[in-house]
Amino acid sequence: MICQLQRDLLHYADAHSRHRGIWKSLPNHIAAFDSPRCVAQLMRVLRICEILHCRLPSGIISCFRMKILVSFFALASVLPAFGQTDHFPSIKWKERETDHFMLRSFHTDHDPARKLAKRVWKEMNEILPSLVTDFEKKEFRTPGGDDPSKGEQFKYTVYLVADGNTFHEVVQADAKRNNWSIDQVNLTKQVGNYADPHNRFMVICKTDALSSGRGDEQDKSAIFVHIAGSNFLKGQARTGKQPFWMGAGMGYYLEHLVFKKCRVLYLDFDKYYASEDGKAETVKGGTLGPQDAWPPVIRKLCKKDKRVSLQGVMDTKITMLTPNESGYIFALTHFMVSNEERLVKYQAFVAAVRDGEEATKELLLESFGYDDDEEFEKDWYDFLKSSKFK
Repeated sequence: MICQLQRDLLHYADAHSRHRGIWKSLPNHIAAFDSPRCVAQLMRVLRICEILHCRLPSGIISCFRMKILVSFFALASVLPAFGQTDHFPSIKWKERETDHFMLRSFHTDHDPARKLAKRVWKEMNEILPSLVTDFEKKEFRTPGGDDPSKGEQFKYTVYLVADGNTFHEVVQADAKRNNWSIDQVNLTKQVGNYADPHNRFMVICKTDALSSGRGDEQDKSAIFVHIAGSNFLKGQARTGKQPFWMGAGMGYYLEHLVFKKCRVLYLDFDKYYASEDGKAETVKGGTLGPQDAWPPVIRKLCKKDKRVSLQGVMDTKITMLTPNESGYIFALTHFMVSNEERLVKYQAFVAAVRDGEEATKELLLESFGYDDDEEFEKDWYDFLKSSKFK
């Protein structure tokens, strides 16, 4: 059957005659298409036809159109589109695809992911060109080594929900399969968004996640970009235990590239600045926050010797974070990808983590060719004080 179709469709393609297939010896029986396997084969032939820029003969189209149409719905549950798993099948998602994302929404639209997907991919692909291998050449793997797309092209999935009840349902489903603690479940519900620990998707509630109803939708653009940056890096490194500074730094840097601002804050900056410790960390001319770009403020902090060391950045914990540490986490990532030479070294650092190395300070120094912290920090701080840091 396939050879006959191949022969007929390749007759209309610019291919050498030896590639045009052969006739099968048995007569046509449309009932042969009743099995999902046969329909799946035919769908693959149709995709080959599209790739070769040829068309099926009208006789074949009219003969098989109805059977394909009838069988398509039976196949839908067997063959997920482009190998993308529906991680929450109990919810009727509205789907939309881009080249590298699968967008799924429930009672809301696909923004901000729809508007920002191409920009996010462009920026991240420039930082980590090997993402193409994972996404387009089907080599994406979870930290455990699984292929979530089952040999198809991988697309990162974004789930967007419009009410707290649906978000809680999704959280409970993930808590069950990932063995989350009750504290982790409650924290996730309060935050209203999270990334899959296996680097396959993110979930964003576009309203107040603690409200059971559908309230006013909020701008989640920065959250989408920040999570994408962090999770793409984590997926590229194929790790489930990415250091906080590494993921947050890439999230902040991607926010900066897209918006020129960093708006995802892991603590209440205003409340911290009002404390005695916070007042001691400020400089005349501005504080870090979501309203303004961070480089000018960090430059002033660095010139006033209000600095966070390399070790200090790498030791940061989300529960003990300060605004200045947040700024220097961003500044470290900015420095490591600030020119072509450093970018290549950063890619080598990520590749080493992918190969099983731990993302330690020693590995970072080795990847960038420094003997010690002092040598690294001199170049890093000089960069932060320069006009190149912008």
